[in-house]
Amino acid sequence: MELLAFGATGLAVLFLAAEKSNPMRLRQAYFGVFMVLLLGYIFGAPLGYVFSALAWPLLLVTEVRRGMPVQKQLRLVVFAEVMHLVLLLATLAGVNASFFTNLFWVLTAIARGAGALALYRAGEPDHPAEG
Repeated sequence: MELLAFGATGLAVLFLAAEKSNPMRLRQAYFGVFMVLLLGYIFGAPLGYVFSALAWPLLLVTEVRRGMPVQKQLRLVVFAEVMHLVLLLATLAGVNASFFTNLFWVLTAIARGAGALALYRAGEPDHPAEG
């Protein structure tokens, strides 16, 4: 499941980076998000988890700078990613936190989905996103 999410996110960010109507600076930012995501996949545990936890917050920060109203979703994603990363690294270090790690993995997925939905809705002219 994680690999499927990685592939879908990577393709979406690469499509945004390749979109000619975006200014070069924005395309570079999208490509940077893709590279962070790719580094997370390449390095694996535990360093790869740090890179993976940075990808969605960086994508939402890029969108906030672009003027998209996703500040609430950004805060939610950052909180979920940080908590999941801390619990995941603690579990790798031998602390028995696997239940909470799995719980925050689900919450992180929900937070990412909320961010993606807000970006989708903000892009529609008839449905402005709430920020």
